[in-house]
Amino acid sequence: MKPLLLYITDSDGLGGAEGYLQTLMTHVDRGRYRVGLLLPNRPTTRPLVNAAHRLNIQVCFFDPIHQHGLKLRVIAQAIGILRRLRPTLVHFNLPAPRRSAEVMIAAALLGVPCRIATFQLVGPPPAFGRIGGWLRRLNRSLQYRGLDHGIAVSNDNRRLLIEQYGFPADRLTLIPNAIDPLFFRPQPTAGALHASLGLPPAAPLIGIAARLTATKGQSVFLTALPLIWDAHPDAHVLLAGTGEQEAILREQAALLPHPDQIHFLGALGDIRPFLAELTLFVLPSLAEGLPFALLEAMAMERAIVASTAGGMLEAVIDGVTGLLVPPHAVEQLAQATIRLLDDPLLRERMGQAGRKQVLAQFDQHTMLERTFALYDRR
Repeated sequence: MKPLLLYITDSDGLGGAEGYLQTLMTHVDRGRYRVGLLLPNRPTTRPLVNAAHRLNIQVCFFDPIHQHGLKLRVIAQAIGILRRLRPTLVHFNLPAPRRSAEVMIAAALLGVPCRIATFQLVGPPPAFGRIGGWLRRLNRSLQYRGLDHGIAVSNDNRRLLIEQYGFPADRLTLIPNAIDPLFFRPQPTAGALHASLGLPPAAPLIGIAARLTATKGQSVFLTALPLIWDAHPDAHVLLAGTGEQEAILREQAALLPHPDQIHFLGALGDIRPFLAELTLFVLPSLAEGLPFALLEAMAMERAIVASTAGGMLEAVIDGVTGLLVPPHAVEQLAQATIRLLDDPLLRERMGQAGRKQVLAQFDQHTMLERTFALYDRR
């Protein structure tokens, strides 16, 4: 029987990290491995489960989502699940450095031959008191000691994991997130998005595609929006995605001068028609790994306004492929957006340069080749 490769995530939402997991499941060598997926049973991740079913991948559910500390009961439950499944390889996809800790420890205790984790988003560890900080460091040590290898998706993530989380540098590889530039490529648009929203064909569209969470910075952009409207009163803002901040963002939008020019689109099955019709793409995140939506927009030749958070500094060349501003910098965010709305030739040059950047550094084929090579290190 072929060895079981088990992908594991405790994500409670759907975003780029889950798209990464779907990409791995789609392209892994099914002639070498049986493939499984272990995740919480949550309505928000149902599209990932459906994708796994379409690929004839075995799906198992494990509901506890790690938040604080370690729970021995959860480790025991995870041991039971892994003992029943008997994977040869486990690959964790982590939306934060301390997620899936109990399952990671369980895999090490059972001696699963190959244990890998991809760290999608790494921020500085929160401050705790002396005892709390010691316990956290002990928890991290137990968790990371059980891994054969870690994958950091950006240099910034790798630095934080080594310097502030104590991950062993010799077991941590930089493999940047990447996308398929043949799938995400420039395409003509007939104005279907404008028409569906009842907008004038020439209305500028500013798009943000990201989960509706505090770290993605949509609230910062809404704060900057009145300044943008002073220069471009006909601009419309399109927010694609879902998340726990949606109600708060809708309340904030309702208090702005032109709430009818802010559109919540929800989750999009295919983001390409959305990206193709945007005037520019904005991602004002407060913390990041290396966001897939940013790379997708660049591959489709959209000019970018982004924050300097995390790996976005490694993807966007300021003044060449887009404009970068510090996180939380409301006025600078507005100024950068206005500058690109004012200058269609600059947007075109930056869009073309962005696609060249993706082709040179963020091609999915390289990401997959380097990731799957780690599976042979067991």
